[in-house]
Amino acid sequence: MAKLTRKQLDEEIKLRFLEGVKEHLENCGEEVLMVKSNEIALPVVDSEGEERWLVLTFKVPTGERGGDGYDGYSMAEDYQMNLAKKAAKAAEKEAEAAKAQGQGGAAALHQYVASLAPSRQNEYTGMFKGKKSAFVSL
Repeated sequence: MAKLTRKQLDEEIKLRFLEGVKEHLENCGEEVLMVKSNEIALPVVDSEGEERWLVLTFKVPTGERGGDGYDGYSMAEDYQMNLAKKAAKAAEKEAEAAKAQGQGGAAALHQYVASLAPSRQNEYTGMFKGKKSAFVSL
């Protein structure tokens, strides 16, 4: 048997998975349309009842020319790091916005306490006068 080229081997992999996913979706009752040699499309309905399309594309990446081959593990790790950076940036923006509106945690508490007038008496002063009480701190 003649040895297959890398491109032919990649095509075999792509078709095996494309056909497997297509068959699985059809067995689940989905309408699956082949729209390209490496793409299938499914009609779907969104939460507001509108018809949309879901397109699944299959490819076997080869990596950069003259460079290292594609590394899915590194790509997944990079993706997770990017998600974490975006989440941190969004949290920072949210904190800045809250601070600008005077709602930033410690800053808001400081602002509230600073607005109070100091006093040696309040509505609880003398409440336990003449009673036995114990103070417990954990």
